[in-house]
Amino acid sequence: MSVNFSTETLQASTQWLLECPVLLDHQQHPALLASALPPSVRPAMGDLKSNLDALLGDLQEKRHHLLGVYYETLWQAIFRHLPDTRVISSNRQVQSGKRTVGEFDLIYYCGTRKTYVHREMAVKFYLGLPGTDSLAGWFGPGLEDRFDHKVERLLHHQSVLSQTIEGRHSLEALGITAIISETLLQGCLFYPFENSITAPDLLSDNHLRGDWLTTSALDHYANSKQINAVSHLNKHQWITPPLNGHTSQVNTTHVHTVDWLRMNAASLFEQYRGPVMLAGLTVKDDEYREISRFFLVPDDWEDQAHLRFNQ
Repeated sequence: MSVNFSTETLQASTQWLLECPVLLDHQQHPALLASALPPSVRPAMGDLKSNLDALLGDLQEKRHHLLGVYYETLWQAIFRHLPDTRVISSNRQVQSGKRTVGEFDLIYYCGTRKTYVHREMAVKFYLGLPGTDSLAGWFGPGLEDRFDHKVERLLHHQSVLSQTIEGRHSLEALGITAIISETLLQGCLFYPFENSITAPDLLSDNHLRGDWLTTSALDHYANSKQINAVSHLNKHQWITPPLNGHTSQVNTTHVHTVDWLRMNAASLFEQYRGPVMLAGLTVKDDEYREISRFFLVPDDWEDQAHLRFNQ
């Protein structure tokens, strides 16, 4: 992942994190959160924005720049600027002898609830397969990640780390003997453009939605959505609000025609080793307006996903 972050991108990503709804219905499990933060709790945005240069430094020092690392680093920065909140530790590894058995994403003290809190958090983007009605039918674009596997690990391994012997020992070293756990799962689910699909019952009703389609369906999609330009989104741009603004304020080097996308799709798949996320744009009064966010996938992607599903 590129490390050429800008303060503008960090501001946009922070806004997305604070506004993005959860993927899973919080009533399905006691550890699941209904929202990223309670409506009454918001960070001191002025202080946060004034410290974006320090956040840029934090990101540059990270050895890895995967989307999950970027996401967690942003949340850690937000928590440092929440009222009545004190960050105790982040990315704290838990050992059993010489073996790492888990990691606490974030441990903080909540002054409002008068308790220590262990928060697990993840951001995910899944594409749904037609003909399936469970979380098992939702795959990451690279087909290495499946929704049901992630939920199982989040709820039955990561979120209960504080209840294990090793987890308790790690917390006791911090002087913590009582703690509650919460789990935040944000992201977007992409539905097949040319097929209907039933959303699993576990999903939150207001989860973010996008589309996925093959190159052969691109013209039909562009016409149906009235798209006349597209912008390829690098991974750190996946967690940004819809692209809206004056054409002079948008990085036009990343904006292309639909014809360009069709002709260059194969090289994009090769360059990024699989599907690519794009913003579908319309231009009105010299302003770009994002009217859809979608994954463009190779024509054999669905067949490959079904093979993974049936393994």
